[in-house]
Amino acid sequence: MRNWKFKIFAIISTSALAALIVLFTTHSELLTTFAQNFSGPGCSAGSCSGRVGTTATSTLLITSTSTSNYAITASGTIFSTNGGYKFPDNSIQTTAYLGGGGLASTSAPNVSAGQFGANTGGGNFSFPSAVSIGTTTAPAGVSLFIGATNPTSDTFESVGVDAANGPAFNFGYAGASFGRGAGFFNARPDASAVAPNPSIRFGTANVQRMIIDNAGNVGIGTSTPASKLHVLTGNVDGLRVESSNSGYLEVGKTSGTRWRLANDYNSSGVLELLVGTNGSAPASNVLTVSSTNGTVGIGSGPVNGSKLSVGGDIYVTAGGNLSFQGVNNNNGLWWYAVNNSAWGSIFRDTATGNLHINSQGTFLFGVEQGTNVGIGTSTPAAKLHVVGTSQNTLALDSPAYPELTFRVNNVVKSYIGQVTSAGGYFTGSTAGDTVIRNDASGAIRFGHGSGSADFSILSNAHVLIATTSDNGGLLNVGTSTSGLVATFGGGSGKINVGTVDPIYTIGGERYATYLSGMTGQKEETAGTISCELRAETCEHVIDFNNLEKGSDLWLFGKATDIKKHFADMTVLLTPAFDGKAWYEKDAANLQLIIHASPLAALSSPLEISYRLTAPRFDSASWPNTSDVPYMGFNLDALSQ
Repeated sequence: MRNWKFKIFAIISTSALAALIVLFTTHSELLTTFAQNFSGPGCSAGSCSGRVGTTATSTLLITSTSTSNYAITASGTIFSTNGGYKFPDNSIQTTAYLGGGGLASTSAPNVSAGQFGANTGGGNFSFPSAVSIGTTTAPAGVSLFIGATNPTSDTFESVGVDAANGPAFNFGYAGASFGRGAGFFNARPDASAVAPNPSIRFGTANVQRMIIDNAGNVGIGTSTPASKLHVLTGNVDGLRVESSNSGYLEVGKTSGTRWRLANDYNSSGVLELLVGTNGSAPASNVLTVSSTNGTVGIGSGPVNGSKLSVGGDIYVTAGGNLSFQGVNNNNGLWWYAVNNSAWGSIFRDTATGNLHINSQGTFLFGVEQGTNVGIGTSTPAAKLHVVGTSQNTLALDSPAYPELTFRVNNVVKSYIGQVTSAGGYFTGSTAGDTVIRNDASGAIRFGHGSGSADFSILSNAHVLIATTSDNGGLLNVGTSTSGLVATFGGGSGKINVGTVDPIYTIGGERYATYLSGMTGQKEETAGTISCELRAETCEHVIDFNNLEKGSDLWLFGKATDIKKHFADMTVLLTPAFDGKAWYEKDAANLQLIIHASPLAALSSPLEISYRLTAPRFDSASWPNTSDVPYMGFNLDALSQ
């Protein structure tokens, strides 16, 4: 047997006690020596007993005979590696530990009093009965009661990160903030929240039913309320206001006009719309509807059982209708001035069945039964027959698109109208345009009498003038008895066209011919001359001062203002023989002198062809550059 020596202190540290327990476990013979010599609070040496294996779960059991002291006092944590700790109520705790002054978790069968300190480990608590905070007594039937000693103070709970600054949800008693007896819910501010948060939401069956958003708007059936109360219902749901006496809905300003929709408010079985002013409760009926016979009163209650009674004027806007039924000329619509000096009437004439509109007994307007309408005549001969006394017999006036429409089976087919804003009727139209538009597939035609149309615009945008044949071109013009088909600019206008193609029909086939183009605005003439030989040469003079009026050369000289453009005239000579031809210009005398010389002896006269070209008198007005807005022939595309 080893010779062990111990020095035992009244207070044992945590690590020392743990080591001692291990030592006693492995060397049981030491336990007897320790127990016989152990002294501590509540026991002296020899009065404390120690045993090993006393119970099935005990390794070390230390008892004390003192009821006021502890068997073991430790300056640190008492730790169990397994098995736990057994308490006087015979409960064994395997997960509880005491450290840092706090209780991390407990599952006691009952907690009646106590103080729970803070611990970073957190924990769970279960209580078999009511819990009271701030008081020792909970009201009957209350599981959790938070008491307050002052009815004018605030007592509340908070769930979240920061109860004071947010984000958090606070709820409780607000005797100080809102007055005695006030409870509250409050979602604290949160700068990082996204609208509609911070919010308070209510739900059932895991579905949100109502929200109070960050702006104070209440939404029922919607998460994004757009007003103080926003109710979004299904197809058959609605908002119901019901009262055992007189239910109503009221809207208005605090100090302004207020409206009330009420049931049985002033009269039994009547739906009423009332109005009040200056913040007073609505009292004056604006509209009433009887639930028994459907009679309506505007400005007053129904009078004499009439379906509609109006306590004031009636104004019918465009599209409105007033209907009357009567059996004689006195039944209809009658109106009078305040002093009854002027009156008018609308009624059905029982003799003819026609509708008449009179002014102080004078006929103004009538509708023939089932057929025609007459304005200024009581015997209309057409669907609309207007008889006037001036050129303004019929006028159409509208602030937006005054128009006359033509319909077939109530389907609009064409219009005649006035454009009041850009783009009306047609793309590119401008305000002030008068338009004629055909929405059907036919043409728009103009003409005289019952013969062929003089002018037609077909549905393919081809235009026919004095012809009924569409030859495939955008503009198709017929023949004229004078031979003149078109005049532009009084005969001096300009036509921009790429190709001029006179068509010739020969042997039943069509052939194209083309007019040649020319740079600059020029005139050209061609012809032949006969030249008498004198010895070996001949000479011919074209004298522009002495030409036959109306001849080609005379007209060429006039069209070119030859005196002005004589120097610019170009001359092309072609001899009809084997030889040569040349010319001279005598500008002072406006003479063109043509010479010729054959290479061999020929009989006289000699024939020479000429072609003269010179700028037209107004050529300076027609430069080679153009400012037209279109491209014409784009030669740039040829190089791509």
